[in-house]
Amino acid sequence: MDRAFVTGLRRLSPRPEGNPEYGTPDQQTIGTFSSGDAEIPVVLVRVSDPNSGKIWLFSAETLSKVPELYDNIKAHQVENKLPRSLVQNAFLGMPLWQWLALLAAIPLAFAIGWVAVLLLAIPRQLWLKLRNRPNLHSYSRMSTPLLVSFSALAHRVIATYLGLPLLPRLYYFRVIGVLITIGFFWFLLRASSLTMQRLRTHAISVGRTGTGSLMVLGERLVKVLVLITAVLATLGILGFNLTTVLAGLGIGGIAIAFAAQKTLENLFGGLSVLADEVIRVGDFCRFGDRVGTVEDISLRSTRIRTLERTELSIPNGSLATMNIENFTRRDKFLFNPTLAIRVTPRGSAPLSAR
Repeated sequence: MDRAFVTGLRRLSPRPEGNPEYGTPDQQTIGTFSSGDAEIPVVLVRVSDPNSGKIWLFSAETLSKVPELYDNIKAHQVENKLPRSLVQNAFLGMPLWQWLALLAAIPLAFAIGWVAVLLLAIPRQLWLKLRNRPNLHSYSRMSTPLLVSFSALAHRVIATYLGLPLLPRLYYFRVIGVLITIGFFWFLLRASSLTMQRLRTHAISVGRTGTGSLMVLGERLVKVLVLITAVLATLGILGFNLTTVLAGLGIGGIAIAFAAQKTLENLFGGLSVLADEVIRVGDFCRFGDRVGTVEDISLRSTRIRTLERTELSIPNGSLATMNIENFTRRDKFLFNPTLAIRVTPRGSAPLSAR
């Protein structure tokens, strides 16, 4: 089991009747014994025991192939060529030589990940050269999360040849899975941020400033969704039951929705203000009896810099129902001065206009 058992341990059901997805209530395949070219299905059968009732046992067909598989594994053991101290001494259920091999594989995995990142950069460099576009070094921001994922994946591939014991292998795969997940969602965060920034720059360049402001809000929402998905994926890798977690999130979401009515009101108020392009970042407006320049439109509120140089924060829900006078968008200035003519006696100073 330690040397050759290959399976996803979620196939092992804690229910007495087993997992119906992988067989029948009386016979189930829980994985394979893999060694070299040999692939032996691990089949369990459910039989009646006089003392314990229904119990699961390894099938006779699986047990009949164990001696041949054991001889194959023993013939390819690395321990026979290693010092006995590294083989006999163990830490956390794993021999010392395997710990040393895992540590030695780290720089090798890092080198493989670095080469993979460089190979992925080649098509991008060719495309930029073909389109005569400058290299803005945006790829360097995304190379770090890719390096984390590729290095962790390479280390896992290397570790499959070390024959880790079953329980340490389970914990190792979970740690590596978390690292791959962190790198992947880290890459998604940076890629989405870069994409939204480019869309915002393009929208502003064609005069759609309101759409550009909406992109800022959209970028923040995308980041929140990516982070929530990353947390759920990490919990799933660590062995938590996501059905229970999602059910708890559903009930908690309803409670939060009732408790955060004002927050949701402000959120949708901000979306309506940005979608209608009532105001934009940089506009000089009158909000009720206050006057100032719009500095930022966030999820909850809009920040205004007043003439007194103070910062005024207006909730988006209130902003959506407020009368806003936008001075930046006026097309003409009303020039309507009052001229007074004063007549002076003859011989005194000339007429003056005021």
